[in-house]
Amino acid sequence: MEDALRAHEKLQRANEDLRRTFHGRTNAGPADRTQGRWRTDPRPFSQAIMEEPIPPHYMMPKMPSFSGLEDPETHLKAFQAQMLISGGSNAVRCKMLQGTFTGTTIKWFSGLPNGTI
Repeated sequence: MEDALRAHEKLQRANEDLRRTFHGRTNAGPADRTQGRWRTDPRPFSQAIMEEPIPPHYMMPKMPSFSGLEDPETHLKAFQAQMLISGGSNAVRCKMLQGTFTGTTIKWFSGLPNGTI
Protein backbone atom coordinates (compact mmCIF):
# COMPACT_ATOMS: atom_id res chain seq x y z
CA MET A 1 0.00 0.00 0.00
CA GLU A 2 2.86 2.38 0.83
CA ASP A 3 4.44 1.69 -2.57
CA ALA A 4 1.19 2.60 -4.31
CA LEU A 5 0.89 5.78 -2.24
CA ARG A 6 4.48 6.77 -3.05
CA ALA A 7 3.91 6.06 -6.74
CA HIS A 8 0.74 8.16 -6.66
CA GLU A 9 2.54 11.07 -4.98
CA LYS A 10 5.40 10.82 -7.47
CA LEU A 11 2.91 10.93 -10.35
CA GLN A 12 1.18 13.97 -8.87
CA ARG A 13 4.53 15.79 -8.61
CA ALA A 14 5.36 14.84 -12.20
CA ASN A 15 1.97 16.14 -13.38
CA GLU A 16 2.53 19.44 -11.57
CA ASP A 17 5.99 19.73 -13.12
CA LEU A 18 4.51 19.11 -16.56
CA ARG A 19 1.81 21.73 -15.98
CA ARG A 20 4.42 24.30 -14.92
CA THR A 21 6.60 23.44 -17.92
CA PHE A 22 3.68 23.67 -20.32
CA HIS A 23 2.55 27.02 -18.97
CA GLY A 24 6.11 28.34 -19.22
CA ARG A 25 6.38 27.20 -22.83
CA THR A 26 3.08 28.73 -23.92
CA ASN A 27 4.61 32.13 -23.24
CA ALA A 28 7.63 31.47 -25.47
CA GLY A 29 8.36 33.78 -28.35
CA PRO A 30 7.95 32.90 -32.05
CA ALA A 31 11.62 31.95 -32.41
CA ASP A 32 11.17 29.26 -29.76
CA ARG A 33 8.35 27.74 -31.80
CA THR A 34 10.32 27.26 -34.98
CA GLN A 35 13.40 25.43 -33.76
CA GLY A 36 12.20 22.02 -34.97
CA ARG A 37 11.12 21.03 -31.46
CA TRP A 38 7.70 20.30 -30.10
CA ARG A 39 5.40 23.19 -30.57
CA THR A 40 4.66 25.24 -27.49
CA ASP A 41 1.10 26.10 -28.45
CA PRO A 42 -1.89 23.84 -27.68
CA ARG A 43 -1.09 21.51 -30.58
CA PRO A 44 -4.09 19.93 -32.29
CA PHE A 45 -6.34 20.06 -29.24
CA SER A 46 -9.18 22.54 -29.07
CA GLN A 47 -9.12 25.17 -26.36
CA ALA A 48 -11.86 23.26 -24.49
CA ILE A 49 -9.68 20.15 -24.30
CA MET A 50 -6.65 22.15 -23.24
CA GLU A 51 -8.62 23.85 -20.46
CA GLU A 52 -10.05 20.59 -19.07
CA PRO A 53 -8.20 19.94 -15.82
CA ILE A 54 -6.70 16.56 -15.11
CA PRO A 55 -8.10 15.46 -11.74
CA PRO A 56 -5.42 15.54 -9.01
CA HIS A 57 -6.07 11.90 -8.12
CA TYR A 58 -5.83 10.75 -11.73
CA MET A 59 -3.12 8.25 -12.67
CA MET A 60 -1.99 7.57 -16.22
CA PRO A 61 -2.93 4.02 -17.20
CA LYS A 62 0.04 1.70 -17.48
CA MET A 63 0.28 0.48 -21.03
CA PRO A 64 2.84 0.12 -23.80
CA SER A 65 3.79 3.15 -25.86
CA PHE A 66 2.72 3.51 -29.47
CA SER A 67 5.51 4.38 -31.91
CA GLY A 68 3.58 3.73 -35.11
CA LEU A 69 5.07 0.28 -35.68
CA GLU A 70 2.41 -1.47 -33.62
CA ASP A 71 -1.16 -2.19 -34.67
CA PRO A 72 -3.06 1.08 -34.06
CA GLU A 73 -6.42 -0.65 -33.52
CA THR A 74 -4.97 -2.92 -30.85
CA HIS A 75 -3.33 0.03 -29.12
CA LEU A 76 -6.53 2.08 -29.19
CA LYS A 77 -8.65 -0.80 -27.87
CA ALA A 78 -6.19 -1.40 -25.02
CA PHE A 79 -6.17 2.32 -24.24
CA GLN A 80 -9.97 2.51 -24.24
CA ALA A 81 -10.17 -0.46 -21.88
CA GLN A 82 -7.72 1.20 -19.48
CA MET A 83 -9.63 4.47 -19.63
CA LEU A 84 -12.88 2.72 -18.75
CA ILE A 85 -11.16 1.55 -15.58
CA SER A 86 -9.48 4.91 -14.89
CA GLY A 87 -12.45 7.12 -15.71
CA GLY A 88 -12.12 10.74 -16.71
CA SER A 89 -13.83 12.91 -19.29
CA ASN A 90 -13.29 12.60 -23.03
CA ALA A 91 -10.98 15.62 -22.87
CA VAL A 92 -8.82 13.91 -20.24
CA ARG A 93 -8.80 10.79 -22.40
CA CYS A 94 -7.53 12.83 -25.35
CA LYS A 95 -4.70 14.21 -23.25
CA MET A 96 -3.81 10.78 -21.91
CA LEU A 97 -3.79 9.14 -25.35
CA GLN A 98 -1.20 11.66 -26.48
CA GLY A 99 0.95 10.51 -23.56
CA THR A 100 1.17 7.01 -25.05
CA PHE A 101 2.77 8.24 -28.30
CA THR A 102 6.50 7.97 -28.99
CA GLY A 103 8.82 8.21 -31.96
CA THR A 104 7.30 9.09 -35.29
CA THR A 105 3.80 9.02 -33.83
CA ILE A 106 4.45 11.96 -31.49
CA LYS A 107 6.14 13.85 -34.33
CA TRP A 108 3.11 13.27 -36.55
CA PHE A 109 0.71 14.23 -33.77
CA SER A 110 2.61 17.41 -32.91
CA GLY A 111 2.46 18.44 -36.56
CA LEU A 112 -1.34 18.33 -36.81
CA PRO A 113 -2.99 21.74 -37.33
CA ASN A 114 -3.98 23.63 -34.20
CA GLY A 115 -7.48 23.07 -32.87
CA THR A 116 -8.35 20.13 -35.14
CA ILE A 117 -9.19 17.80 -32.24
